[in-house]
Amino acid sequence: MSKFRIVLILLVALVSSLGLHLSVYGFNFTYESISNCMFVFGIIMFLSSVVVLSGSYEIFHGIRYSLQALYRKEFRSQYPTFLEYKTEKSVKYKTSIYLEILIIAIIILAVAIFLASKVV
Repeated sequence: MSKFRIVLILLVALVSSLGLHLSVYGFNFTYESISNCMFVFGIIMFLSSVVVLSGSYEIFHGIRYSLQALYRKEFRSQYPTFLEYKTEKSVKYKTSIYLEILIIAIIILAVAIFLASKVV
């Protein structure tokens, strides 16, 4: 894990949530509005990193194969079995950056929940 990359991803996430805040709430900064914007980016980052780290994205290979095999005859002749399709189309993602994104997402979600608790 690179500390520079963690700081860079965190800054990009915070600037993005600031952009979202300015587009939705304008310059009306409250605990609730900041919490909402941070939660949106935190949950998107969290769920996408969990999908990649768990390998769940591979389910889309099966859906894509079944739909193309159903509607395209030349696809069935090119890939007669799902295993052939999967070995050719399967891409291994570098999971170290997604682990860093997961850590940052957890931090952002914790801050968002903390700010939301200040509203009540």
